[in-house]
Amino acid sequence: MKQRLRIRFEFLWYDFWVGAYYDRDAKVLYLCPLPMCVIKVWRA
Repeated sequence: MKQRLRIRFEFLWYDFWVGAYYDRDAKVLYLCPLPMCVIKVWRA
């Protein structure tokens, strides 16, 4: 079974950080190139 890679751009006013974070439990990668601009990457 082939899983699709999902990518979503979000504007989150409460996330004021720059960097990358990997959530091991949910298996989601959060990339934040600019404060409050988050790119969420996960497999569906």
